[in-house]
Amino acid sequence: MTPFALGAAATLTAAVFVGVYALVPTAGAPRPVADALLQQRLDRSRSAMAGIALRSADQLISPKARLELATRLTIAGLTIRPAEWRVLQAIAAFVAGVAGYLASGWILAPVFGGIALLATHVFLRARINAARRRFEEDLPDLLQLLSSSLRSGLSLSAALDVVVADGRQPMVGEIRRVLSAARLGEPIEAGFAEVADRMKSQDFEWVALAIQIQKEVGGNLADILKTTADTVRQRAFLKRQVRTLSAEGRLSAYILMALPSAVGAFVTVLNPDYIRPLWTTAPGVLLSVGAIVAKTIGWFWMRATVRIDA
Repeated sequence: MTPFALGAAATLTAAVFVGVYALVPTAGAPRPVADALLQQRLDRSRSAMAGIALRSADQLISPKARLELATRLTIAGLTIRPAEWRVLQAIAAFVAGVAGYLASGWILAPVFGGIALLATHVFLRARINAARRRFEEDLPDLLQLLSSSLRSGLSLSAALDVVVADGRQPMVGEIRRVLSAARLGEPIEAGFAEVADRMKSQDFEWVALAIQIQKEVGGNLADILKTTADTVRQRAFLKRQVRTLSAEGRLSAYILMALPSAVGAFVTVLNPDYIRPLWTTAPGVLLSVGAIVAKTIGWFWMRATVRIDA
């Protein structure tokens, strides 16, 4: 290994150590007094290093982007601040970039770094989509519980308290946020509209609209919510049917997307000299980048083909 590669490896090790040391809290505290004092000094240095990194990341994020990222992290169920997320992304990109350099020099370093950033974005998006799916799954039960609670004589706020006591995340967190805003004077229907926008739920938007109409013109809110719950259940059943009918097309898309990567990995293991020019020569790198771009376009094309909005 060349001296520069050794230096890059040392820098990689130091970056990983600093990132983990500064951002990951220690578990437990030592019992002896001398060890406790030493631990306090370590915690202070850890806090100083983390503070420098977080302040630097925070200054690079605009207020609008910070608010949007904080909302996305909250929906994903990640209890970290936007600056902490950006620092973790930077560490992941740097580590992957150095790994790419150690593998084949400067050609793959930015590629690996970009892949690491993309992976963090995909991870966050997957968490958000999973949370929104759980929200949609729990919505009919929420409406049924609200309807039953209203029929028993409870107010809408008290019925929402019942939901908070018996529900699961992310529904509980969203309803708790609505109740907190209502106690500060915000109308419940406005809080429901904000939840519908944050969770990208058309069904919940109908619920907010139904509550607003009932507030303006009157009527039995319990019956309205019961009818809305039945409609939401029928839509969910239709969506499941559509997913079942389009399963073959989606599976074909997954296989076609995975096949080139699988073949490339197999050839790399079987005969690495044959495929090495793809990342060690300029024409090979151009072909690899072109293949990645073509696969990305093909993925979105096939996804749009097999996706049907119910």
